[in-house]
Amino acid sequence: MGTGIYALAQHLTSEGIPSPSAYDPDRNKHRCGLAWSKSAVRTILRNPRYTGYQVWNRQRKQESLIDVEDVALGHRTRLAWNPREEWIFSDQQVHPALVSREVFEEVQLRIGSRGPTSSGRALRTRHHYALKGLMVCGVCGRRMQ
Repeated sequence: MGTGIYALAQHLTSEGIPSPSAYDPDRNKHRCGLAWSKSAVRTILRNPRYTGYQVWNRQRKQESLIDVEDVALGHRTRLAWNPREEWIFSDQQVHPALVSREVFEEVQLRIGSRGPTSSGRALRTRHHYALKGLMVCGVCGRRMQ
């Protein structure tokens, strides 16, 4: 334990372990697949599904009125995260694990102890980019960020 996400990504790449985009290039035509990215490693370490267990009740739909003065406009539905103690894990593994439950729990504790509040950093504010979402990838059709 104690290895950072960047070092893990470098190690996986140097060991020749195919990254998700290299393993399934048909689903990832917009990525080169040459190396592991930090974001792929972080996603795997943050998602309990990679422990091999099925996980239910991670999110819930949250509905709110679009305009309280005009109920006829309807509702806006957004997904919201449930607290971790409300997640439900299957009793048995349903597929091979990439990360053990012990490692997953340790990573969650470490990630949870970090962040802007623990280090004194200021929270980032959302930037409004004028061209956000207007450019589209010619290969896969996804909107550029």
